[in-house]
Amino acid sequence: MKRAHQVAVLTLVAIYAVASSLLTAANRGWYDALETPPFQPPDLVFALIWPLNFVLIVVCGVLYCQQARPASARVFVGSLAVGIAAALVWAWCFYQAHWLISAALFLLLAATASWLLVLIAARSHALLGVGLAVHATWLSLATALAFSYAYLN
Repeated sequence: MKRAHQVAVLTLVAIYAVASSLLTAANRGWYDALETPPFQPPDLVFALIWPLNFVLIVVCGVLYCQQARPASARVFVGSLAVGIAAALVWAWCFYQAHWLISAALFLLLAATASWLLVLIAARSHALLGVGLAVHATWLSLATALAFSYAYLN
């Protein structure tokens, strides 16, 4: 059972990485024309943080599922799936449909789910929570950016 949860974490993060890359690459001209919030990080930050996020989610998720009871691992994987689904819907709403308010709300859901992962993992080992907090913090900043984009545009 532990192996199934670990494979689920790997699979979910792989889907997250590939799908988010495809969804956010489209329609760059539209994005470049938007008024940007004053706290928008430079593109280099995005290029560095996303690979780090994916690695940390995989490492912390696999380590958590390795030692967690099956029921706890299911909650972890389920929360991860909800957060990833919400993040991918955000990407579609923002980059494809240009529904900025809906996008911001889905990113808020993704950030909330990511903080739930921090709490779940930190109960097992503080370092797992710290590792996952990187992603949760980034999604929280991204949520603030998303609401700012909705307000400004």
